[in-house]
Amino acid sequence: MSKNIYNKIDLDEKFPLVRVETFRENKKFTAKKAKTYDEEKYVKNKINTNKVEVLSLSNDKKTKKNIYLKYGDFYSEYYATGLMKMLKLRLGDKIVYKSSKKNSHYVYIGPISSLKNYDKIHLKLKQIGLAGYDITIK
Repeated sequence: MSKNIYNKIDLDEKFPLVRVETFRENKKFTAKKAKTYDEEKYVKNKINTNKVEVLSLSNDKKTKKNIYLKYGDFYSEYYATGLMKMLKLRLGDKIVYKSSKKNSHYVYIGPISSLKNYDKIHLKLKQIGLAGYDITIK
């Protein structure tokens, strides 16, 4: 570049670095709209609150009823199967299974017969970031 250009843009010939800044005119960003399936529009929000059971806090005592941890409702079987495979790797094959109905898939961990076993499983699930499950007792 010529000396005139250096002088015009206020640039040093020996240290020719330029700082480029951009300014956004529109600070809002709108993503494309996502497609919502008809089945997803009518999600059932049912919670059974009729009966609450309290289990003994004794770690060694076996209960007559078993604890099940439930993940779901998954619309796609693909996601339920992926979660089930990952849980089987971490927890073992014997206590992880999947239940499927039309467009409604669940992954269960159980039966868990004591609170001591539940604590062990809960800690493993918490370590891998999967502590958001429903607890059912059967």
